[in-house]
Amino acid sequence: MKMYADKRANAKPSPIQEGDMVLLRQEKKNKLSTPFEGIPYTVFQKKGSMVTAERTTDGRMVTRNSKDFKSCPSSTKETTQATLSDKADDAIVAEKSPSIVDVAEQTSEMPQPTSVALSPHPPSAEEPRYPRGEKHKPARFKDYVCG
Repeated sequence: MKMYADKRANAKPSPIQEGDMVLLRQEKKNKLSTPFEGIPYTVFQKKGSMVTAERTTDGRMVTRNSKDFKSCPSSTKETTQATLSDKADDAIVAEKSPSIVDVAEQTSEMPQPTSVALSPHPPSAEEPRYPRGEKHKPARFKDYVCG
């Protein structure tokens, strides 16, 4: 009976396994929102169609149906790992490097910003963009005298 129902519903087993990198489907807020979150999750546990995944950046755990997850492409995995390592490198560099204020105090000369005088209108605002023809009164007003 189950095999018949699965065949009729075209059901297939989910290819997601524990340890896989996946993307989580998100609610569509407007027409510009993406269907999946940009931050990948790692599958923590899978029990039937129930999948528990952990976000790679902050460790947030979510449990959803397997239909709400999509296998993460390998390029996204590499990009995410590179991004995470870059953030870690930036944090290390930020701890070691002196702040801008410290560097400014060490050097007595601060470069002064140059100010450029900007007019309220662009330079071409004085001359019309298109040539203007001569204005003529309509012929029906030739016999009319303005007083």
